[in-house]
Amino acid sequence: MCHDTSEEVSRYCKNVILALSIVALVLGGVSAFYAWKTSRSAADSADSAKRSAWAAEESDRRARFPQIDIVRGSAATYPIDNVIYTVRNNGPQALEEIVIFRPQHRSADGIIYPLGVVGGPGYAKDEIVLGPLPLTGEGRFVLCCGGAEHLPEFRVHIQFRAGADRWESTYLLPDPRKP
Repeated sequence: MCHDTSEEVSRYCKNVILALSIVALVLGGVSAFYAWKTSRSAADSADSAKRSAWAAEESDRRARFPQIDIVRGSAATYPIDNVIYTVRNNGPQALEEIVIFRPQHRSADGIIYPLGVVGGPGYAKDEIVLGPLPLTGEGRFVLCCGGAEHLPEFRVHIQFRAGADRWESTYLLPDPRKP
């Protein structure tokens, strides 16, 4: 029918071809939309999987946060100016390194309270390295708390390392003077 030469048939064929072209164009647009939507869904799924994996890793890392106890030896009665503390690693893994920073007490007179490793070369300027500490292992350090009768609270910042994992936190030391 499309090969007939009559003008009427020719117009009919052109209209059919135009209609088929429009239908093909619409179907192509719909197909492109669904392809885009599918790719967005795949990208969203990949993002969701990455967020889930990150959350699981962070949860595992938090579960492995070092559990330590800091216990004071005998009280540093006035006017004794230093006190020994014991750090015990209660797990959940061995620690390759523990870095303890001196207390950052802000006093008007600018007193610095240095730390030292028991059995070490003396007091350190800013921080000491205590460790490695195996599971249930202990390390000891000394705090030069000063000879005053009344002392401030001593908070130390501690960084831990086990393999590639690192953690940090701040701990309040037991009062050097209380029995």
